[in-house]
Amino acid sequence: LALKQAEAGASWLNVNIGARALTDPDWMGRVIQAIQQVVTVPLSFDFPSKKVQEVCLRAYEPARANGTLPIVNSITEHRWDLMELYGAYRFKVILMASERVEVEDGKPVAKGNKTADEIYSTARRGALRLQREYGMPFDDIFIDMSVSAIIADTERLNRSTLDAVRLIGADPELKGIHMM
Repeated sequence: LALKQAEAGASWLNVNIGARALTDPDWMGRVIQAIQQVVTVPLSFDFPSKKVQEVCLRAYEPARANGTLPIVNSITEHRWDLMELYGAYRFKVILMASERVEVEDGKPVAKGNKTADEIYSTARRGALRLQREYGMPFDDIFIDMSVSAIIADTERLNRSTLDAVRLIGADPELKGIHMM
């Protein structure tokens, strides 16, 4: 499958082996090595577990992807622990703008973003934190703007997302950041 995707022109391959990654994380490492034996396309590791992401990053060989760093897919305000890996490994990130963390009764609670300002503020806060605390260049940050499937959008979330894209694009402090 990886070979067919690369031959079809994929510029990145997203790797996710499902729940087996939690029960057998070393297998995920072997999958990455096997993929890199047959393609030179860089990889994105799509799993919310820090343990699994570390196995992926350890197995990945940038030289086999023409020196391109892998992508950790994805970071959110309530899943920031994945950034603890950035000291030992270099990578790019997908930063989710769809949810934020608010404190309720002294406890952090994840909330879905519904307005352009919520989406923009979450993206801005996360991107600036990545830059300031980790020294990550904006060219290594991809903001995932998806908030709702188009077909299921009954709350005008896609309109809010488009408005947030405009806000991010107009923010001079976010110049050079990628949106997807």
